[in-house]
Amino acid sequence: MKRVRWQQIRATLREQCQPPPLRSADEFWADFRARQQLVPQIADDPLAVPPRFAVSWLPALTGLAIVALVAVLFTKNLHTPPPTPVQAARLSEVEEVEVMVEYGGLMIMQDAESRGTLVWVTGMETHDG
Repeated sequence: MKRVRWQQIRATLREQCQPPPLRSADEFWADFRARQQLVPQIADDPLAVPPRFAVSWLPALTGLAIVALVAVLFTKNLHTPPPTPVQAARLSEVEEVEVMVEYGGLMIMQDAESRGTLVWVTGMETHDG
């Protein structure tokens, strides 16, 4: 079987087929509009037009996604319980403070709301020597 090359096919088609004559733009668009009126412009392909239920289900799916996100965040917080006041006190309890330079005063403050401890050292003077 002999293989026919694309160049040979292209040359044969050019020899056998004449291109249509060029028309003016006004004539082309008039013909186009006339054909457009003859052919109904409704798509027969069911995938060309989105189904109506997809548009109506969009708010429901969005709401469902928000509810699922809130449920995931809520259950995540249930698995990590907050520390009890006794545990929080142990974590923020200052048992010993050692300052390596001379200082004037020392304050230890505990915040019950955030369960934090602040150590404030005043009057420190450092000398390079």
